[in-house]
Amino acid sequence: MPNHPARPLDTGWFQRTENPWAEYHVVGGNGLMTISVEARGEVNHFIVDISFSTIPAYRGNLEVAEYEFLTHIPEKKAPEPPRWQKVEYNNPRQAVLSFLPSPSRGVTGYKLYRRFHSNDAESEPGVLVEIPAGEAETPYVHTLDLGQGGDRFLLSAVDKRGRESARVPMVVPVQNTP
Repeated sequence: MPNHPARPLDTGWFQRTENPWAEYHVVGGNGLMTISVEARGEVNHFIVDISFSTIPAYRGNLEVAEYEFLTHIPEKKAPEPPRWQKVEYNNPRQAVLSFLPSPSRGVTGYKLYRRFHSNDAESEPGVLVEIPAGEAETPYVHTLDLGQGGDRFLLSAVDKRGRESARVPMVVPVQNTP
């Protein structure tokens, strides 16, 4: 990350000079950065705070620090993702989701994830259900109870080697009643 100009600041115990965050508050409350990782047509975003870069410095890495990001960008030979078909409602808080299967061969099932937190970049979705692949079920249908404000779901295909496709998002609001 390249350094950006910042007004020098010396509090006696802290010095701010040029840094990747530029003009941040002395305690770092405004030191947030979005990092995007791109590969094979997919993008994952991460929100990191200033401690992301200061902790390695406190550990003695003053010149170079390496970071690892766990992405959900699929492997090169992962299956193609399924496609959402439609959302219908049994009642305002219960949705019936349907999707079309992955066109890839060797798909053994599908994973349906639910986001549990509002911050997509910092929260890992939980696997809600694993749906086995089957020829008789096209489209696939799954009934879900929705949270108070609706929910965000992700859907992926899994092949026999355990490779997972890209995760396809679907936002499902609570249905408005007339």
